[in-house]
Amino acid sequence: METPHVERSDVEWDYIVVGAGSAGCALTHELVTDARKPRVLVLEAGGTDRSPYIRLQAGAFQACLNHDWGYRAQPDPTRHGLIERWWRGRVLGGCSSINSTIYVRGAARDFDRWGESFRGAHEHGWSAQQAMTILREIETSDQPGAARGSASGSNPRWQGRSEPKSSTSAI
Repeated sequence: METPHVERSDVEWDYIVVGAGSAGCALTHELVTDARKPRVLVLEAGGTDRSPYIRLQAGAFQACLNHDWGYRAQPDPTRHGLIERWWRGRVLGGCSSINSTIYVRGAARDFDRWGESFRGAHEHGWSAQQAMTILREIETSDQPGAARGSASGSNPRWQGRSEPKSSTSAI
């Protein structure tokens, strides 16, 4: 869909969304699909996400260098004053465009600890076993022979579904 170029300064907007990262884009989608058809302006400081560095995981580091705000964290006294780079995407899609779609499950002991902390506070538990049920449901792959689980191969106890649900093909 082409974005219309507006040169008039007298245009009125019902909503102005600042930032076209994941949250900004999701919010914009919700707004423009509203039956009332509000007029929505999205402002994004960065450029398009069509760079091959963004599209190919092998280019992830270059994508970060090219499409990052350049923020730095404060010195960390517990790490001898280390100042880390705080990667923040300056591009359509925000950080989601430069994070290389990296996904790592949390540690089972963390889920179990959360499960103990939140016991009774939520309808659904946070234990590793309960979380694994959800993770297996949402972790899908449309790649033939995609192995998940143990390093020696696919383990049905840990893997997600093999049929595509709403996953994206690797490039």
